[in-house]
Amino acid sequence: MCPDITNHILRASRSLANKVVGSVASVLVVVLASTMALCASGCDPKSAWTSIGTNWLSPNSQVTCFSYDTKRDILYAGTEGQGLWRCTAASTSPHWSFADDLHFDTVVALAYDPARDILYASGGSKATKKNKATGGVRQLASPGTKTNWVDIHDPSGAWALAYDPSKNALYSGGGGVWRCTRPDSAPHWSDAGGELNSVGIDALIYDDATHTLFAGTSGVLYASTLDADLHWHNITTTLNSPEDFNGSGAAALAYDSKRDVLYVGTPGIGVRRCANPRGARVWTSIGDNLISRDGPNAQSALGLDTARDILYVGGYEAGGTEFKPPGGVWRCTKPDAEAVWSNTGGPLHTSQIDMILYDPGRAVLFAAANEFADQRLWGRATGVWRYEPSTSGKKDN
Repeated sequence: MCPDITNHILRASRSLANKVVGSVASVLVVVLASTMALCASGCDPKSAWTSIGTNWLSPNSQVTCFSYDTKRDILYAGTEGQGLWRCTAASTSPHWSFADDLHFDTVVALAYDPARDILYASGGSKATKKNKATGGVRQLASPGTKTNWVDIHDPSGAWALAYDPSKNALYSGGGGVWRCTRPDSAPHWSDAGGELNSVGIDALIYDDATHTLFAGTSGVLYASTLDADLHWHNITTTLNSPEDFNGSGAAALAYDSKRDVLYVGTPGIGVRRCANPRGARVWTSIGDNLISRDGPNAQSALGLDTARDILYVGGYEAGGTEFKPPGGVWRCTKPDAEAVWSNTGGPLHTSQIDMILYDPGRAVLFAAANEFADQRLWGRATGVWRYEPSTSGKKDN
């Protein structure tokens, strides 16, 4: 297993360095051996991951959500307990600054309107013994430079946000699904839940190419083509088949409109693929090979490169009594057909990944690696990282 071999070699390297002080050749041999072991185990030996500097993130906080301004190359990161932060020149010369007005310290979801340069955030105050969590949705114009947030309220207690640029509509998923028309100027909320009225929403994404909104709940997935009445269609497969969700939630969603394939990351039973989700859908489990190669069984984030047909998965190990490290970021080539998995490796190969975001224009992947709750895993790579895969069309490893 790649993480175990790497850790063993690194421990040997430290021991050797202590015994043979100044022996550069000996240490070099160990480093080369480590690289060979990574190659043999399917990890990326080139370590294409780069820390983009998150010294502002305290050990007891974590990144909860991302949003990205592709035009200005600005990455926004919502956190638990430390509000919202922005990173300018994220793909080249990253620089972080605080972007919140302290109205709430915890941000759980972000959505961005590129045409009007407006960022939407949902969140509240971190729950403590003295202070119950309060929340809402707030709007920030020119988020790359300003911090004057405007409260546009939210009836759902949003855990997920999705924005429709064609209709200038913001969707909020929490207790049901709600739609806010003209959120930039004269926000008006209306119940868009229908069959999802008061249902807890785990994930929400909007596809502009097909004008489809996908919503994930515990055990069931829904799709709406945004008709006037917003009728939702249950697109979950027949229960009790090997490919269904067995009551598991949808922790992350990604949709490839070019190939008409929906990908679902679950909290503990791998990755599911649905071909033609708005029609004669066919569900398939594509996570078995990932899990058998010691990849994470819980997927908390998905990133899709439609140009190269690559699915990136970030997650951790959930359940069970056997101690295992979190699973890092994995890459699946041809996820719509062959589904071949490999570990992106680098310093994140044993980190808990809670959020990833892929920029197709720059072919850059951002990932949030958070400190794992188990103290046996303290010291793993944390913070926000950038991954730049090869653009030559060849595999990275």
